[in-house]
Amino acid sequence: MSDNSETLDLKEQKWMKENHAEVLLVDELYQVHRASLNNFNHLQLMTYATTIALFPCTGVHLL
Repeated sequence: MSDNSETLDLKEQKWMKENHAEVLLVDELYQVHRASLNNFNHLQLMTYATTIALFPCTGVHLL
């Protein structure tokens, strides 16, 4: 199912992997867990909720 949102390819993933291999990319998470998700937005919401639960900083958005 599409959410009608255009995704821009900024070609940053290759650079990120080469320079910061410790960073986990959301696109990679989606590919691994695709079968258990409704869509990419589902993963984004779960990621955001988990981040807020782990880092509850009032007035600060980490994502």
